[in-house]
Amino acid sequence: MAKGANRSKLAPVITLAPGCTITPKSGTMLDFSKNIEWTLKTPDGSTVKYYLASVFVMGDTDEANMVPIKIRCNNTGAVDPNIVSFSLPGIIVANCFEHLPELWRYPGWSTHLGMAKGTDCTKLAPIITLSPGARITEIYYSIGEQDFFKQVDYTGIVEVGVYDFTKQFSFTLIAADGSRVYYSYGAHDRSIW
Repeated sequence: MAKGANRSKLAPVITLAPGCTITPKSGTMLDFSKNIEWTLKTPDGSTVKYYLASVFVMGDTDEANMVPIKIRCNNTGAVDPNIVSFSLPGIIVANCFEHLPELWRYPGWSTHLGMAKGTDCTKLAPIITLSPGARITEIYYSIGEQDFFKQVDYTGIVEVGVYDFTKQFSFTLIAADGSRVYYSYGAHDRSIW
């Protein structure tokens, strides 16, 4: 939206296929100063889909343009309890696809981030907000043709630094119950218009 626009009172109109329902309903006044989530159901109720939308005001501060992504499993719709949000300051994320593969010896989350066209995906500096008791212990990343490993001990709100997301960027998280979870991220440039 244009600079100075009020994101706190917007009423999006959503056109659905016959028999589908969505919550919040089309035309509902919503506060887009934060992310808005919708739940859509098919006529027989057998399929549930989740949609996330953000509104950006052009030229606002990086903080206003941060997109706190909730990591959600495509297969189950469940939100991963270990990470409160995964944010990219100043970056517009067009879409976010997650799935739950069997990686290594423990469960893993693979997340693909679609950026606004022209975004430099080689220099992204994520801010990861962890759930209480969770900690990041290892980071894996690639430079050129080489892979690197770094031992860390991060808790709370974590600024991991600048990484190239067109190559490997992964980390290991130890949850509050001691279980290990492996996260792998990738990014690509695509137009959202």
